[in-house]
Amino acid sequence: MRLPFGTGRHAPIAAEDQARVIAKVLLAPDEHKGKVYPLYGGKEYTFSEIATEIGKVIGKPVGYEQVDAWTLKKLAANSPRRNHTNTLWQHFQEIAKDHQNGVFAGTNDLVEKIGGKRPIGRIPRRPPERVPFLSLRTKGKQVVPAADLRYRRRSLRARRVRRRDRRGVLPR
Repeated sequence: MRLPFGTGRHAPIAAEDQARVIAKVLLAPDEHKGKVYPLYGGKEYTFSEIATEIGKVIGKPVGYEQVDAWTLKKLAANSPRRNHTNTLWQHFQEIAKDHQNGVFAGTNDLVEKIGGKRPIGRIPRRPPERVPFLSLRTKGKQVVPAADLRYRRRSLRARRVRRRDRRGVLPR
C-alpha cells in the first residue's frame, strides 16, 4: 500500500457506525440542529497497522510504504482511471500534512452516545457475509429477491432494444 500519510494516527469509523448515528440524527433533527459531530472509530491506527490488519483479513501480507502525494500521482498515472486532477493531488498533500500533525488523531464517545452502541473499533477478521437486498415489493406473500429483479430489468431492456432495431431506430 503506497500512500502519503506517514506515521500519523487516526481512528477509522465503520460505515455501519456512521449509518447508525445518521439515522438517530434524522429521527430527531431538532435535538441536533446546528451541531457538528466529529465521528471516530473505537481504536486509533497508523496506516502501517491498517495494512497489517488488512493482510490478516485477506490472508496475504500487506505492507505500507510512505510516499508523497506527487509520487502517488506518478504511480496512479499508470492506472486505468486517469481522470485525477491536480486539485485532487493537492488535497491529498494537505490531508497528509494534517494527518502527520495529528489533526485526525483521537477518539470520542459520540458514536455510542448518539448511536446507542459502541463503535466496531476493529477491522473484522472475516468479511461479513453478503446478503442480497430484497425488494420491498411483494408478490402475494413472497418477497422477490433483488437478483430476480435485475434479471427482469435486463430482459425488459433487451426487449426494448430489439423493438427499436426492428423499427430501424438506434438504441441509446
